Amino acid sequence: MSGRDSFDLTPQQYHVGLDKLWKALGLAEAQDEDVFTLAAREIERLRLSNQRQSGKRFRMKIYYAHCTSIFDTPREKRDIELLESLGFEVFNPNVPDLDKAYNEHGIEYFRELIQGCDALAFGALPDGKIPAGVYKEIMWAVDVNLPVVELPHSLLQRGLSVDATREYLHDVGQR
Repeated sequence: MSGRDSFDLTPQQYHVGLDKLWKALGLAEAQDEDVFTLAAREIERLRLSNQRQSGKRFRMKIYYAHCTSIFDTPREKRDIELLESLGFEVFNPNVPDLDKAYNEHGIEYFRELIQGCDALAFGALPDGKIPAGVYKEIMWAVDVNLPVVELPHSLLQRGLSVDATREYLHDVGQR
């Protein structure tokens, strides 16, 4: 093993290091979690705190899954603007480098990209159907417990009048 892979600590040095970590965290050893998990959590908390104090705003990264027929359209632009206005950093797969990777590796290439995000937003087709590739991306997000959000579309076309709403509710057994 190289020096990067191993610290070459004796058991005594390891335990002294553990004691120092426990003391630095201000905790007794009897915790439900190991010291390394607690230390990592504290480091992440401090990192986020430093970002907030330095004026940086922490932004969640959201993967924008959408059919290639929506690429470079006003709808794609609206969807991205909506996500950004909600505070997300948008990962849009509609970039030339990813197109090349898709052609070489297929849709599986995007699985790891999705898993590197905090959430997934998707755009269905105008009729509400979800294309196979977008559906696969949604399922990858679900598999790793990422929140999945459907972006609104065709709202004016889908709106019902008061009478149509009453008729619908009657047909489905409500009211």
